Amino acid sequence: FGKSVSKMFSGLEFYVVNGPSEFSKADIEREIAAHVGSLAQSPTDQTFCVLADRLVARVRSVISMSCYDVVLASWLRACLDAKKLLPFLPGHMLHSLQATAEKFAQEFDEFGDNFTEHITDEQLQATFQTIPEKGADVSVSQEEILEIEQRYLG
Repeated sequence: FGKSVSKMFSGLEFYVVNGPSEFSKADIEREIAAHVGSLAQSPTDQTFCVLADRLVARVRSVISMSCYDVVLASWLRACLDAKKLLPFLPGHMLHSLQATAEKFAQEFDEFGDNFTEHITDEQLQATFQTIPEKGADVSVSQEEILEIEQRYLG
């Protein structure tokens, strides 16, 4: 697959099902190999995670086994951008093993917002997009909005 760039994925085996059009399965596999990860043509008991971008039949089959975390290719892209192995986040998952889901339940709220880490404006906006419009008919006066803004935004 080419020259080694780092050992970021050393000791980790990945099963890649598919990727988005701009980051194809071949691209993903090339990046994993360049960072000393190993590739499997089907998941094994050594598989760290399954990478996919779309819920095709093969992904559904893997999910039905409930033996693997199934992670969006965006997680791998985030690792490459950060130049380090990043933990999975709820937004990266197509399917989580029970242990992973339990870890998420301890660290994140129902919308994927971390209880202890600061987030960027972009991450906050993404979190807001996942929150359904409960109580959308609640009215707030301009005075209440100003009071809230002054209290929390200075």
